[in-house]
Amino acid sequence: MQVSFIICTYNPDLVLLQRTIQSILCQQGKGEIIVIDNRSNPKIRRNDLPKDSRIQLEVEDRPGLTAARIRGARIAREELLIFVDDDNILAPDYSQVAQRLAIDHPDAGVFSANIQGEFITSPKPWMTPYLPYLAINTVAEDRFSSDSKGGTMPVGAGMVVRRHVMMQYASELQSNPMRMALDRNDSSLLAGGDTDIGYTSLSLGLKCGWCKNLNLIHVIPSERLKPQYLRKIVRDVTASHYLLACIHGESTPSKRKRHKWKWLSSISHFIPETHRLRFRAERATGKLKGHQLYESCEHIKKEKY
Repeated sequence: MQVSFIICTYNPDLVLLQRTIQSILCQQGKGEIIVIDNRSNPKIRRNDLPKDSRIQLEVEDRPGLTAARIRGARIAREELLIFVDDDNILAPDYSQVAQRLAIDHPDAGVFSANIQGEFITSPKPWMTPYLPYLAINTVAEDRFSSDSKGGTMPVGAGMVVRRHVMMQYASELQSNPMRMALDRNDSSLLAGGDTDIGYTSLSLGLKCGWCKNLNLIHVIPSERLKPQYLRKIVRDVTASHYLLACIHGESTPSKRKRHKWKWLSSISHFIPETHRLRFRAERATGKLKGHQLYESCEHIKKEKY
């Protein structure tokens, strides 16, 4: 079983992108490498990438990570897809471990990695609870679940997906465009596409998994450890996951809950930016945002039909 590596990138740090690609070129075993340039400015040139015949450069003009992922999946020739962010450094045995997992767990449609951070600036101790929002995912043991609440919904960095799951996902998005807006797009930090792919896997009767021997490093620049960035990503990721839960019929908040979220959101500016209550307030704001997005989309759908 061979793999297709898909790197979706937008305005990358070219030095770091080269490091990412080199970590793929050093894999034990061969696989095609597809780089999807998602409207970078300036555009990525072939000369910006290592010289290797396995590397294919494509441009996706539709904005957003979801569009870039689908483009990569449609181009890919192999059944097993590995989505690599442009700031991920894969362990040398990554593809080998992914292939073995796919064979040993034929009932798993998507599985995620043990992700360690490489921080340009060391995070402060108070930031530790929020590092998972930066796709830091410590996996102590393999876990697989056929339940969305089983704690194994996918994390995008290094995510391994069977191609037919991605094709089903692409098909479902055509009938529900709301789901196209669930991922990174320019300045938006919405990030629910990974989870939505997990929902698609579950809908096909397949499991989602977290795997301790799939190892990668996620390089975290200093800007992502600024309190204002952490607050924004906590808010937007929460909004994404709440919106997804609504789309898939898993969230029906009471008025009392919504009032509580509104109250927390309203007092957020009076709370010190490093205080845990401030981040509780940001999560409440995110839930409100997700609820409003869902209601807005439902209203448009009713008007249309």
